[in-house]
Amino acid sequence: MLLGLYNTHFRSRNISKMALHDTVFAEVKRRDPERAKFAALAPARERRAILALLAFDLEVSRISHLVHEPTLALIRLQWWKDGVAEIYAGSNTSLGSPVAEALKAAIRAHALSPVCFERYFETWEGRFISGLPVDAVAHTVFAGGTAGEIEALSLEVLGGVNRRDEALRVGTVWGLVGTLRSQSQEMSPERACQLCEAAEAEIGLINPQFQRAFAPVFLKVIGLTSFLRALRGAEFDVTAKAVRQWRPSPWKTLLAVCRSRV
Repeated sequence: MLLGLYNTHFRSRNISKMALHDTVFAEVKRRDPERAKFAALAPARERRAILALLAFDLEVSRISHLVHEPTLALIRLQWWKDGVAEIYAGSNTSLGSPVAEALKAAIRAHALSPVCFERYFETWEGRFISGLPVDAVAHTVFAGGTAGEIEALSLEVLGGVNRRDEALRVGTVWGLVGTLRSQSQEMSPERACQLCEAAEAEIGLINPQFQRAFAPVFLKVIGLTSFLRALRGAEFDVTAKAVRQWRPSPWKTLLAVCRSRV
């Protein structure tokens, strides 16, 4: 089993559930503070599960930065595939990392769909084999299969499985905006326009009304819309000051929503 071979940067150790949560939360907060802030809107039990999903996503995403040889990347991805398969098979064997153990707890506590993980892994396999997306369509497909599936799983945790397709779209937009922000130095205005239009098309298919319980997922839409608006205002110059300084703020967004409903 590849589970015994993968050298993750976390060391296997016996820790309490609370310490496990603290470890995972600290890692997500350090590496992905923006999504961590939205996760903080969820109740404690659900928040722990969402943070586990985010930590898992960060670990898989990290593979593309650690290795550039497709075969090696696929081996590392297989470690996670085997781990998730063991979780669904009911194994109680230690998986060897706090993130994997937190993911196990999240999957079992909320009976998360294995289909989401299957699509997630398939998308990453395609990325490692075929390389980076080359156009707006490919970027949209990749964002949907990665960030989209994580948002769909997060909504499952929050009890909103009937709005899965919309959660997928939220994650797709998050992924597209992430690409715009991370590739700002290489992104031409033409390509930025294409990704912006793709993101706007996804947002147009999301119902803006949502229950408060689903805020950790759907509240992102308001912030993402403001980024796309700023990008259009800058004529798709991703290096413009207004675009570079944009940061999602769930608390300010939530306050604005509450004021609009008074």
